[in-house]
Amino acid sequence: MSVSRRSISLRVGAEHSAFALSEKIPTRPLSHGEEHYRAIFENANDAIAFIALDGTITRVNRSAERLAGLSRGQIIERPFTQFLTPASVAFAQERIERALAGEPLPSTFEIELLRPNGRTVAIEARARFLRGQDRAIVGILGIYRDITERKQAEEALRQVHAKLEQRVQERTADLARANEALRAEIVERKRAEEAARAAEREYRALFENAVEGIYRSSLDGHQLRANPALVKLNGYESEAEMLPAVNDIAAEWYVDPHRREEFQRILAQRESVTDFESEIYRHKTRERIWISETARLVRDQYGTPLYYEGTVQDITARKRAETETRESHFQLETRVRERTAELQRINAALQMEIEERKRIEAALRKSEERYRDLFENANDVIGTGTLDNIIVSANRRVEQLLGYPRDEFVGKYFLDFATPKSRALIEERTHRRLAGEEVSPMVELELVHRDNSIVIVEGIVRTQRDPDGKPIGVHAIYRDITERKKVEQLKDELISTVSHELRTPLASLRGFTELMLKRDFPAEKRQELLSVIHSESIRLSRLIDDFLDLQRIEEGHSLYSFAPVILEPLLHEISAVFTKELRTHSLRLDIAPSLPAVRADANRLRQVLANLLSNAIKFSPQGGEIVVGAQTDTHKTVVWVKDRGIGIPQEAVPKLFTKFFRVDNSDTRDIGGTGLGLALVREILTAHQGNVWVESTQGNGSTFFFTLPHASLNT
Repeated sequence: MSVSRRSISLRVGAEHSAFALSEKIPTRPLSHGEEHYRAIFENANDAIAFIALDGTITRVNRSAERLAGLSRGQIIERPFTQFLTPASVAFAQERIERALAGEPLPSTFEIELLRPNGRTVAIEARARFLRGQDRAIVGILGIYRDITERKQAEEALRQVHAKLEQRVQERTADLARANEALRAEIVERKRAEEAARAAEREYRALFENAVEGIYRSSLDGHQLRANPALVKLNGYESEAEMLPAVNDIAAEWYVDPHRREEFQRILAQRESVTDFESEIYRHKTRERIWISETARLVRDQYGTPLYYEGTVQDITARKRAETETRESHFQLETRVRERTAELQRINAALQMEIEERKRIEAALRKSEERYRDLFENANDVIGTGTLDNIIVSANRRVEQLLGYPRDEFVGKYFLDFATPKSRALIEERTHRRLAGEEVSPMVELELVHRDNSIVIVEGIVRTQRDPDGKPIGVHAIYRDITERKKVEQLKDELISTVSHELRTPLASLRGFTELMLKRDFPAEKRQELLSVIHSESIRLSRLIDDFLDLQRIEEGHSLYSFAPVILEPLLHEISAVFTKELRTHSLRLDIAPSLPAVRADANRLRQVLANLLSNAIKFSPQGGEIVVGAQTDTHKTVVWVKDRGIGIPQEAVPKLFTKFFRVDNSDTRDIGGTGLGLALVREILTAHQGNVWVESTQGNGSTFFFTLPHASLNT
């Protein structure tokens, strides 16, 4: 445009100042047309605002206050952008710029209003430029409707009308007292008349652009005025076509010919009517529709009725919805009565259903919040992204999974968080998805944690599509399966270990038996070979027993025979058995005198001690002393097995008693074992209501402790 925004702002400011002066300086009474349009402006059901080209709101009506939830003083002189959502601000500014450039635009559009409590309200808007005498654009007229609430009270219109009459009377009185300033008054009157003409233009624009029908009708049923919205509602093209066609509103417009009488009776009693709902004909097409009227009876200065003036709103859709709701409700009530009749508790059951409906309705109102909580608190990572793998949203589980704050994750390139192997897989799947191929939703990826550790996830990734079926993005759910993968790896290692542990004694048994079958050895050599076979068979038997025992214990099928057991002879017995097999170790007992009997299964106790002694021997390959000790405590006896072997790393201690766990370092790699012995020890002692733990220093041996409860007198 050739006129700068600043010059337009100055011109609009000057005209606004002129209007303000007209409020202060006495002027002539408003003409009936001015009064009429101003009343419509103030009491219209739609919100109306006059906006300068710099975006400042210069005037609003009461509906704008209600719509915004603010007073007029809180709205005027503020930029309209302050009352809209950011998206609506951008839309409105773009629309104004396009309109100023001369681009034809639809007259009706939708934006979102932002109330002080943070709530947004969807509104329907219509806007047009206001022009001065020189046809230059001086501002914008905006008409806004709350789409969800369309009723307005006529009472406000009547009150404003009274206030305007009072203001006119005050100005007239001022004029009577202002004869000495006649010349100044004449000048001011010219300015006031120009402002009044501008106001009439504004109110006429309101009349012409209002979404609701606005009319004036005679007392005997003739149509005197109709705005374009009412003309359209009645099926006509123009007011000039409609007015001559309407001769008797009662007979031609209302489906019920007595409805007009009720309308006139209420107006005669109350001077106004609000939300007067009637079924009418579209005057030209005779189509039946429902409308809601808000009107008032206009009188002259002597109180004589002149005409009716009001607004009309098409409520056909609402009435149809109400009818459908009533029919649906009737069907529901019929089903309820049929079902409850069988139980002879009609009233009670109906009341229960009503209460349940109330509860469900309350629950539904909270459902969005619950689903949001579910999204945020899910154990899995849930998120969305673009087709080119930009992260759009994610729940807070991602912070635990990858260690990044959510704001450092959202908006980033997803591939930046994947290992090279998984990055290639994601790119391949993305290429296939963009090519229109069907891609399996299941995927397994390796992601990089903030501390550079690898996190393995199992995901379900599905393509988001628009209503036409075109891919527009992806939504994904990822579950951390790192521990599961570790367990699977541990299981694979276990299978390998167990295979090795079983194969070793079997190979010895087979080798020595084949050797004895093929050769004839002296009795002494034969005895030696048989001893090896016997030892390996015992080892194989113990390995199988450990597997079976642990399986039975975990399944709850293991049987125990608890009885009072004296520990000292049992410890001597187990020590004697192991002493016979020792070559590079020595075994010493450290037993406190007069140990009380413990409640135990003697055979299971031997199994515990055997496993602990076997480990002590295996994990002190250089030999040394092994100590088996016992001492009493208040209600229990503590037993321990101590060696001077290679010890246990501190990071391995928490996992030591879990099934299949084996310490993996250079010192233990050549030492056999299945990782079942200590798990079996823990399960047996748990069944004995005892505890087991270890104290160890790597390179300086380990001590395994366990407790057993004392036997009661009646055990």
